[in-house]
Parts: sequence; structure tokens; C-alpha cells
Amino acid sequence: MDSKTTKPYRHCPDEEYKISIFICRGRQKAHYPKCPECEFRTTTEEISPIPVEKETITSTSPSQTKTGSIMVKSEPPSAVIFLDDDNIGVTPAIITQILPGKYKIKIKMEGYNSWSQSVNVKANKETSLTAVLHGKDCSVAIESNPTKAEIFIDGNRVGVAPVTIDNAKAGKHLVEVKLDGYEVWSKEINVETEQKTSLIAELTANYGTISLSSEPTNAKIFIDGIEVGTTPANLSPVPHGTYLVEVMIDGYGVWGESVTVEPGKENVLTAILQVKTGSASIKSRPKNAKLYLDGKYAGTTPESILSINPGTHEIKIEMDNYDVWTETVNIEAGKENIITAVLQRSTGTLMVESEPENAVIFVDGKEIGHTPEIIMSSAKGTHAIEVRMDGYDIWKKNVDIEPGTEKSITATLQLKTGSLNINSKPSDATIIVDGKEVGTNPGNHNCTSTRQPSC
Repeated sequence: MDSKTTKPYRHCPDEEYKISIFICRGRQKAHYPKCPECEFRTTTEEISPIPVEKETITSTSPSQTKTGSIMVKSEPPSAVIFLDDDNIGVTPAIITQILPGKYKIKIKMEGYNSWSQSVNVKANKETSLTAVLHGKDCSVAIESNPTKAEIFIDGNRVGVAPVTIDNAKAGKHLVEVKLDGYEVWSKEINVETEQKTSLIAELTANYGTISLSSEPTNAKIFIDGIEVGTTPANLSPVPHGTYLVEVMIDGYGVWGESVTVEPGKENVLTAILQVKTGSASIKSRPKNAKLYLDGKYAGTTPESILSINPGTHEIKIEMDNYDVWTETVNIEAGKENIITAVLQRSTGTLMVESEPENAVIFVDGKEIGHTPEIIMSSAKGTHAIEVRMDGYDIWKKNVDIEPGTEKSITATLQLKTGSLNINSKPSDATIIVDGKEVGTNPGNHNCTSTRQPSC
């Protein structure tokens, strides 16, 4: 075959470049993915080996000449293959039925420097080549506001802004700029060969601020369970989102609130902490007594007093006719004090004396002693007091006795009296009893003495 003979070319489905019959057969041999749908796959045409055109090579039939092959790959793939300047397809490919000899393989791809290598084809052998392509001199300069954001190109971290990437590959790339507290900035750029691409990423804040104070101050602050400081505090930056803010200090209940932080906004919070309290369960015998806590009326027994501040407190219980019961108790946070007050009846006193002394004393009809005597009473109210002595009239008096009071009474007893019927002859005589003139006879006269009158 003459070296000027036109080579037959074919197209792989959906590919732009024409390929030679050598490439076609090589791809079929390599099980190229598109071969099953190729119209030439089932052809029965027997194509004689066609030598690659070289000035020093003449046509020879396959029955007379043995051939070799070249396996060509590239990184990245889909680069154009040139065999001695003839475009014969794209990588990866196997070029078959090549006459032995020296050839020049060149690989080209847009945005990359050309790659070339000489290869010596030997009969009945396959030579493998892998072309690692390098991008043409392109650069990308990236800045961010604020600075020090991380730069990613096509998902790969390339540095911190501001940064310039030299020897960038030409073509389309996805640039992402990331900084804590800011939304991810992204943009697709087209890097052109031998040109510098510059861009500035204006980042949008993705955080807010929490300004937190408390009463009392110096309380610990927790966000989602993590301690972040003490009050008062200005927490920034806080990424956008919803958080549980808690404030704690010993002796006080936990303060908590759910807070939604929005970009660029400040959340102002004031935590009013409540003192942890204790309680007291108070009973009395008898019940229904008045109950006082630190001087303030708190109900009647039995009673449970909740939310008592920790510390020392006075409990007072009062009931009519009973002594006042008081006790100092220590209330602890989170604990309950159980208190039972046993009330004692209160008494009043009454001092009973008499003239003459040693008279018998009766209280409410019951004999209790002789004068002089101190009477103790546990019952509030009016009591009937009687003082008795032979030869004397009974002395009686109603006396009010108040618990906790003292009274004194003196019973002046009166002698019992009788009568005398005195006659004399002659009549109209003067009658004298115990030296005292009491009248003339005849007549009846009272006598207070138990002795015989002197008449």
C-alpha cells in the first residue's frame, strides 16, 4: 500500500474526535465501554493492517509483516492522541497493528501543557505509555472579608485567605470559602490559560451574641450543658441556632431559658436566681393551735410550710389556756424539718388569806387547803371561792383567774349571831352585853358572842 493512501477513520458514539481503525480495534480488544453500542462492532469487514504513515515505511501486507501495539493513557483522561502528528483519538486507547519502528506520541488537552514521548514499537509486543499532564501557567488569587478564612477548590483545601494558587488548572472550578461563625461562600469560576483570576469573598456572619447578667452575680453559665463563663458575660460569636442557656450558683435554683441566636443580633438576658428553699411540717398536741414563722402568722396546726429560705428561723405556737411554745430551727435547702409541739396548759395563781387564819378553802366546791394558801389553776375562767371556819359565817366570792396572772384575796370572816330574850323586874332596865349597851328590857337582842352575856 502506498504511504499516501488515505486511512479509514471511524467515530466512537458521542465522541467528537475521529479515530483510526487501529484505535477502533484496540478499543474493542480493551473492552472499551462504548464498543457494545458501536455500529462497527459487528462488522465482518476484514481490514488489512494499515501501517502508520512514515516517510521511511512502505506498505507491507499483514501476512508478510508482524506488527506491535501501543497502550496510551493520560492523567487526566480524554486527552487527544497524536501519532507522528496524526490525530488518532483520545485516551485511553490501544493503537494496534503498528509496524515496528520508532514513533512520536504526543498528548494534548486544553488547559494543559502538551506531553510527548518517542516510542520504539516492536513486533508482537505492546508498549504502554501514561502521560501525566500539567496545567498551563494559570493563577487564582482569593481574598476574604474577614480574612483568615479557609479556601477550598473543588473540595480540596488550598490555604488561608488571602492566598494565590499558582499553576492552577485551566477550566471551571468550584471555590468555597469557610470561616467559623460565617456562612459558607461559594462560586464557580472559569480559569483561563495563562491568565490570573482574582476574587474577593465577602462573608456573611452566621453568628449572634448573648449578653447575660444575673442576680446574684458571679454565677456559672452553661450553654447546652457546657460551662462557658460566669456572669456578667458577653458571649460572642455564637453560631446561629437554638441553645439552652443555664445559670447556676450554690444555694440557688438553676435558671434556664431556650434562646434562639440569629446572625448579627444580640440576645440580652437577665437571670433572677431563686434561693433554694427548705420546708417544715409542723404538728401540735393538741392540734388547731395558731402557728407563727418568724413572727408572721402561718396558719393552724397541723401545717406544712414550703419555700422557707435556708437559715435559722423561729417557730411559735399559741393556743388558749396553754403556754406559748417556741423553738428555733435550722432550715436546710432541699430538706424538710418535721416538728411536733407538745403544748403545756398554762396556769394562774390565787393567794387566799383569811382573818382569822386556818380557815378551810373550797374552790368550785372542792376543799383544797387552809388559809393562807396559794391556789394554782390551769383553767381560765370564773371560779367560786369559799372560806369556812366553825363559828363563822361562810365567806364566798367569785374570782376570775387568767393564765399567767396572780391574784390575792383576803376573807374577813364574820362570827355567827344568836338572840337573847331578856326580861327584868322592874322593867325598863338597861341591858349591857359584853360591856356594850344594847337596849332596855323587856326585849329581844342579837348577840354575836358565844359566851354568856353579862347582863
